Amino acid sequence: MSLLQSDAAGRGPEARQPSADPAEGGVAAEAKCASRQLSRSQFRRCLEAGAFVAVSMLMGFALNLDSNEYLFIGIPLTVLFQIVVARAPLRALWVRGAPRTKLREIRWEAWLVVGLFGLANALFLVLDAILGSWEGTIYEIVVLVGLLPMAYALHQLTKKSFRHALGCFATAGTIGICTFAISYLYDVYLSSGTPVSLGYFAGEVIQYIIVYIPALFLLEEVSFRGALDSHVYRLGERRSKTTAVYVSALWGAWHFPQAYAASGGILGNAIILGELVAFQGAVGFFLSIFWRRSGNLFVPGIVHAITDSIRNGLRV
Repeated sequence: MSLLQSDAAGRGPEARQPSADPAEGGVAAEAKCASRQLSRSQFRRCLEAGAFVAVSMLMGFALNLDSNEYLFIGIPLTVLFQIVVARAPLRALWVRGAPRTKLREIRWEAWLVVGLFGLANALFLVLDAILGSWEGTIYEIVVLVGLLPMAYALHQLTKKSFRHALGCFATAGTIGICTFAISYLYDVYLSSGTPVSLGYFAGEVIQYIIVYIPALFLLEEVSFRGALDSHVYRLGERRSKTTAVYVSALWGAWHFPQAYAASGGILGNAIILGELVAFQGAVGFFLSIFWRRSGNLFVPGIVHAITDSIRNGLRV
């Protein structure tokens, strides 16, 4: 039995027949009015997404949070946003349409994959606890909890999801990996003259992929694609590309509290913010597009995880 479900049979578009109904003009007027209302609704939802990011950034600055703490506060904020603002079920954060699925209905292949990830991360948890790394221990607990929504998303994968994942990697993944490779060339290799060994690189990439894939079902990706992107853009609405750029720009700005340099001055920090928005905007645009096309967070999540793991392997 394959982990991927077969796609549902497609349906061709219905033929439009000319109408002789004299009320057609009234219907068109009502549709135009509804379109204007939808546009106002979308604008409001964009403001709500912006407020979410602003609150996150203010907490990051005010509480002087480190990178992991900053990620952790995103969990309750995302849950609150999904329930109170978006008024959508939590399972919609991981699969569009939020199909109800009982644990016993999840296919054994999905549980097998999740079990292997669970075993590896349980080992990392024990090692962190032995070494006294409590922040690492908390992170691993988050990862282990993330295995449950990961199983849910894996269960909903289709053959088309796999094609979308390849498309996402060919776009967002390529942009991210090429950027990190250039950064490595100039900032690590040419500066120090000491290249990263192949063994070190491979070990780091494998380790972080094992950690990051389940983590992204509770951290970062679930907030910006699962919650914010789904809230800002609903299938069938206008401004698909514009909203994808907007959400991705928010994602870039969200990173700023962790990149802020107190000694950088206004100009230096403005440049940092611009670089974040440009880079994350380019990568995030395609993550949003393929999240919308696939309706499964595993698609952008695995690309995000692989890309960041390669970054860590290159020490950039």
